[in-house]
Amino acid sequence: MLENHELVGKGFRALLPALASYIASELKNSLGSNWWEIGVLKRLTQDQQKGLGSETNEAENIQALDIARCLILFVLHWNEVFCKKLSVDHRIWANELQGVRNRLAHIGSADFSKQETWRALDTMKLLCARLDAGSTKKIYELIRTSGINPSPDQTEDPLVEKYKKFNSERSKLLNQLHTLQNYIVSKLESPADCITVEAQFKRDVDALAALLQTIPRLQDKPSAPVPTKKPVPKPGRLDKENDSAQKVQAKYDRRREKYLERKLKKKVS
Repeated sequence: MLENHELVGKGFRALLPALASYIASELKNSLGSNWWEIGVLKRLTQDQQKGLGSETNEAENIQALDIARCLILFVLHWNEVFCKKLSVDHRIWANELQGVRNRLAHIGSADFSKQETWRALDTMKLLCARLDAGSTKKIYELIRTSGINPSPDQTEDPLVEKYKKFNSERSKLLNQLHTLQNYIVSKLESPADCITVEAQFKRDVDALAALLQTIPRLQDKPSAPVPTKKPVPKPGRLDKENDSAQKVQAKYDRRREKYLERKLKKKVS
């Protein structure tokens, strides 16, 4: 059985051909014949350019693009090229895979956990889904055959599982009811058979009703109380009159102070 970091590396190897081809195709359509020099060589640093040749050997240069360079170019050209056809989720997935690739390149004694491995492979599958169907199928098969389970928060809600079971049981009951209905129609000439079938029909309907009662309804879930704002009381007539009286009193006090000041000045002079 493969180690978790080996599964992640195998997933990257399945993603690389699709991602490299897509990047080369879109850069060529957007930047023209000089796409390699303008979109690759001039955008990567000197360390990132190691191993890349001139633009005259295009096929070999595309093969020289490793997963790290592809993810870097995907993010660098997002606003100018890739955002026109892909959703913003693809950029988020590419950023996440950059972190996974960096960790894989400097893997130590601590391996990827099963949850981390599943998340990395699932992100690769999501990113690759719009790029190439063949590579997406390889990643999907890698997830399926590896036996890695999703993290607990990725598992289905118990309520969803109950609804799935309910839908399955309901389909069986409805098929039985449909069969009984057709049988009743075909046996209308026989009153005895009609009575027997109608009784069976009623039991199935009761069973369906009982099953419906066992399924919790979404509206039965307790909802968090919605905070309500306390209404601010509007100023009444008495408040307005009090404000007006206070303003008049303040105005009278200011005029009286000025009058007393003038009178004092006349006495001094």
